Amino acid sequence: PPAPLSRRQLIERDIAAEKNALQQAQRQLNQAQQSAQTARILQWRDRVADHLQNLRALEEELKVINPPPGFQATLE
Repeated sequence: PPAPLSRRQLIERDIAAEKNALQQAQRQLNQAQQSAQTARILQWRDRVADHLQNLRALEEELKVINPPPGFQATLE
């Protein structure tokens, strides 16, 4: 059996999936805007916002696992 994924690999996989979902939601939003479907526009705007928020959270979690060079965490 394959080795289990590391926490970093799991987060990177989730980021990739979230980026794909965001792109799909953006395409749906554009289609709704072109056809002037107000209810669908609002629905897809919310979904785009959710995906963006999820991406930000995942990227922050990734920074905790792999901080940028020169970063020094302080524990209190």
